[in-house]
Amino acid sequence: MDPVLEPYSKLEVPGSYYISDMAVFPEHRGTGLGTEMLQIAKEKARQRGCRETRLLVFRQNEGEVKLYERNGFKIINRAAVVPHELTRYTREVLLMTAPV
Repeated sequence: MDPVLEPYSKLEVPGSYYISDMAVFPEHRGTGLGTEMLQIAKEKARQRGCRETRLLVFRQNEGEVKLYERNGFKIINRAAVVPHELTRYTREVLLMTAPV
């Protein structure tokens, strides 16, 4: 396995509903759009019989981490980020989970 991707695969939990990516344009941040998208994801998870929703987020994305925490997500695991020329992130990637 590619060493850059290895930490992410170690944090995956089979059978969970994963939010693989989420983005809001800067001019729309703080409007509740992120919370609305998370609620839609939780509803999709419920419809599929999942009991929890999970996501990976870089620790340096402090605004995103706070958004997820406000929406019931908790950090349950973490892994060191392997440096790579195509990413600006360092430190850790966090695995967060929330009940649906």
